[in-house]
Amino acid sequence: MIIEKTFKKLISDDSEYNLFIERYSEPHRHYHTLKHIEDCLQKLAEVEHLCDDLESLQLAILYHDFIYFPKRKDNEEKSAEHAYKLLQSNIEETAAKVRDLILLTRHPSSPVTGDEHLLLDIDLSILGANEEEYQSYEENIRKEFIHVPKLLYKIGRSKLLKKFLNQKRIYHSDYFNSRYETQARINLEKALKNLS
Repeated sequence: MIIEKTFKKLISDDSEYNLFIERYSEPHRHYHTLKHIEDCLQKLAEVEHLCDDLESLQLAILYHDFIYFPKRKDNEEKSAEHAYKLLQSNIEETAAKVRDLILLTRHPSSPVTGDEHLLLDIDLSILGANEEEYQSYEENIRKEFIHVPKLLYKIGRSKLLKKFLNQKRIYHSDYFNSRYETQARINLEKALKNLS
């Protein structure tokens, strides 16, 4: 599993690894799971040659959903805080960079650097997945927000999907734009119709 290999290369702490696995295996998670992290790390491996700071991106991917409670609005902040505290004793500059990368995963956001573009594109690559994978993603997101009444969920989800569709580009990097943009727009349009 790419997660274990990557984690143990970057963080040699078995108790932290166990906590990491425990967090991403919480029963209220249906999409924001170890599978999501594994998928993101695999996508990152495809674009290693485009990265300026591969290790910071790997750490940001590992920790960007470390804290995830659908009823809360500060998941990214709490995840970033945990990663920063964990890494602070090693290299302050890396800790700060990873924290800032994680905070960018609040969607939508405005990346500036090439690495920031790649991180957001990787996190959102599910939007451009094949139809079956995308449908499964929508179903799993709904399961995570099952506490939200159906009508309110439809309103909130539609608003978010429209924000993505109204962007000039969903994917910031040329690599992800050329591979996923067209399918992402097809998926989002279809999801919007299903919500109406």
